[in-house]
Amino acid sequence: MQMGTNEQGETSVLPAARPRLIVVGNLTIDDVVLPDGTTQMSSVGGNSLYTALGARLWQPGIGLVTRRGEDFPRDLTAMLHSLGVATDGVVDIPGPTVRNWVVYESSGERHWIYRTPLERECSYGVYLAHRTLEEVQEPVRNLAEQIAKHDWITFLGAGPNLATAHFGAAKLFEGPQKLGVATNIEEWAHEEYFVSGAGTPVFLIAPSGASFDRACEILSELNFIGTQPVFISDTRPPISHGTFIPIAMGLSEEFSPLLAALPLSLFAFYLSRAAGQERFEFASPEAALEHYGTIHRVTQGEPA
Repeated sequence: MQMGTNEQGETSVLPAARPRLIVVGNLTIDDVVLPDGTTQMSSVGGNSLYTALGARLWQPGIGLVTRRGEDFPRDLTAMLHSLGVATDGVVDIPGPTVRNWVVYESSGERHWIYRTPLERECSYGVYLAHRTLEEVQEPVRNLAEQIAKHDWITFLGAGPNLATAHFGAAKLFEGPQKLGVATNIEEWAHEEYFVSGAGTPVFLIAPSGASFDRACEILSELNFIGTQPVFISDTRPPISHGTFIPIAMGLSEEFSPLLAALPLSLFAFYLSRAAGQERFEFASPEAALEHYGTIHRVTQGEPA
């Protein structure tokens, strides 16, 4: 570690030439609301920032790897550098930084409300999709091999991910040609519950958000009746979960289907392969001709 002097003539600590600890994470801008209603707007935050500063108390060689939006304060990077944190890994990206409301309760609880502009979330989603696909390949392949002999599979979702559940069921019809049943997380307790039992595969699609707690309660019941639960989320449930398929964290609940649908597509693909099918198939060439000659033909007629 070396000592240096900044533009104001103040002594600062220069980062070690080769950091011994690299911190990888995010930077955020947080608008904080305290229990008495006091606000602290545009507070800098993020797990990479606090981890790097905490580690710096004990280790002189710290390096930071993160992304910095156009609206993130530039003087903070200079300050970290002056404290001995190497900032060569801070990469500038177009668009705004991830932004949250952070609301503190008098009970000591705190809540994050995602408020990043839409254009930032959409561009970030591409990166998160890539991460998700890399992480789920192996567990989804193994899962498909375990479930290949089952005739029907249930998919549960709520809010925006009810559509994701229906998507998962539809993929079973097209590819492996198995029965997929999709319903709301709440409705399962009143319907499919009565025909589910030991070994029944049930997918719970529940990224963090309004449906997560109820999904965990249903997961407990799935465990009790002996099903084979599969939990797809960006947050690991607090109870036994059968198979956990992780998706990358970072999208708000309304955009989470962009990621939650990815392992379901892969699952249908690997399930088809486990069943010996390499592509979409009909029972015979005649069946294919009939299908495309009727369902997909152009219908002409007088308007009603």
